[in-house]
Amino acid sequence: SISGLKPEVVKKLVALGGSKFNVSTDLKHALIDATFDYISANREQYNPGKVDMAVKDAVKKRINYWIDLLGCAGKA
Repeated sequence: SISGLKPEVVKKLVALGGSKFNVSTDLKHALIDATFDYISANREQYNPGKVDMAVKDAVKKRINYWIDLLGCAGKA
C-alpha cells in the first residue's frame, strides 16, 4: 500500500479528507512482478502479446484495488 500504510489507515485518511494519494510505485511494482511471474512460468515461449496481457490484467486488478480502497468507485 501507500508508503506501507495499512488499508484501514488509508480509509481513515480518506474519511478525514485526504484527497491526494500517490500510487504510482505500487502500480509499477504490479507491472514488474507480473512481467517476472509470466516470463518465469513460460520460459519456453516467447510471446510478447501474452506478456502484455498478463501485465495489463495485473495492473488493472491493482488499479481496481485502489479505486475501491480510496472510495472512488462509481464517481467518475
